[in-house]
Amino acid sequence: MMKLPHYKLGIDVGGTTVDLVVIDSTGYLVKSCKIPLTDGIENCIIKGIKQLFQDESIQPQNCLSIHIGTTIALNSLLEISSLYKVGLLRIAGHYPDVPPAYEFPARQRQAILTSFETISGGREVDNQAISILDRVSIIDAIDKLLGAGTEAIGIISVFSPLYSEDEIYAENIIRQHFGEDIVLTLSSQLGGLGFIERENNTLVNTALKKVMKKSFAFLAATCKQLGFQCDYFITQNNGTLISLEEAVNFPLKTLCSGATNSLIGASKLAGLSHAIMVDIGGTSTDIGIVENSFPRTTFKLANIGGIPLNFHLPDISVLALGGGSIINELAITDQSLGYRVFSESRSVGGEHLTLFDIGNLLNNKVTENNIRITSPEADMLMKKCLEKISHTANELACGLKLPVVLVGGGAETIPDYFLNDEIIRPAHFGIANAYGAALAEISGVLDQIVYLDKNVEETLYELEQRVIQKVIAKGAAPGSVRLIEKTLLPLYYMPNQMTRVVMVAAGILGM
Repeated sequence: MMKLPHYKLGIDVGGTTVDLVVIDSTGYLVKSCKIPLTDGIENCIIKGIKQLFQDESIQPQNCLSIHIGTTIALNSLLEISSLYKVGLLRIAGHYPDVPPAYEFPARQRQAILTSFETISGGREVDNQAISILDRVSIIDAIDKLLGAGTEAIGIISVFSPLYSEDEIYAENIIRQHFGEDIVLTLSSQLGGLGFIERENNTLVNTALKKVMKKSFAFLAATCKQLGFQCDYFITQNNGTLISLEEAVNFPLKTLCSGATNSLIGASKLAGLSHAIMVDIGGTSTDIGIVENSFPRTTFKLANIGGIPLNFHLPDISVLALGGGSIINELAITDQSLGYRVFSESRSVGGEHLTLFDIGNLLNNKVTENNIRITSPEADMLMKKCLEKISHTANELACGLKLPVVLVGGGAETIPDYFLNDEIIRPAHFGIANAYGAALAEISGVLDQIVYLDKNVEETLYELEQRVIQKVIAKGAAPGSVRLIEKTLLPLYYMPNQMTRVVMVAAGILGM
């Protein structure tokens, strides 16, 4: 049997299963598996990898890269678990009155923020110092924060996205005095000019480093033991790849990567670059629009678990509806069995009636006696489910007539007679998320504030070339790299047409 020279492994950790796929250099799906999430994430990933590599034609040493999509950071934030206690250093000579995290829900604020200290420093918009930043003030402030139980430090300075020198100086002093291993986040790496929103980003990103570091340290060690010699990448919110190190340092970039993978995978499986993608999982359904094979981004700023954050996410609506959704008195509830659907639903002898059971009856996999409901009742419930999905999809489409692509493990519950030319369920629909992760391209972002009062085209071209070279340096095949996003945000009332330029380039990881 001919051995596969190069391939990529895609892994997606969902709410009910861990999905794994192997693709070759052409993107062809070589092998896949789904592991029910009944034995912990780590054990399920190991079990899935071993299952895929039973075939002698697929060897770990031939793996070019491993791409992982996960909701680890999102779940940690929503569940308020495995978070660092963060101390905040404000470099703000005007000493703002608004306390940090004042918009956070009380439980999140208590879990994340231990204390904060404000010291002199920071810049005006024209780079004039607000006041003098000195070494002693930094050390004294960090001493107080550590004494309050701080485990990690967030640093924010006024106008640092324009002038990051004060934050960098503070970081160097802290590492020199308190050790290189201290966990830090600089706000200048995370957002725009707005102080409060950028501060929120800094607090949340710093807190999430704990769960990311712990989770991926295990994964890297395990894959090495299994014989892999390749690089590891994490899928981020825009559907492209970042390094394991970058994901650990910037968990905010991964919050919606699971849903994004599904949208990209669905687009490729259906062969459609413009469509409404519906990912029906075990506990929820994600609905989003794909434009030019990439998820459409929302213009609204993110709000995760009640915390306002200063960055944009894919335009995705989430319904509390999935294969594990519990049905009471012929009504679909917001409660779900999750992975327990495989052991507690009526199809397998359990007591709970779920959407999984409804689908099994309509697909003639069980009888009315098995799940104690009639076929007409089941048909009525399935129609209600699809009406709910259709209503949300139409709201997202804003009047556009687009085909609907059904993917995810829960898509199997939809009987064939509901499908037509406008509602498509492609082959391999159940592993669209992991397939999307395996197909993800390497990317680079340039987020810079520049003057556009003259030589506009020359300035923008230079920035484009800079971000393209950044992606090539990460390992992308040069001929595949192209600009996928360019946004110009004028900073009104600023001199010389000062503009924030955000460019994203992506390319295929070299095979």
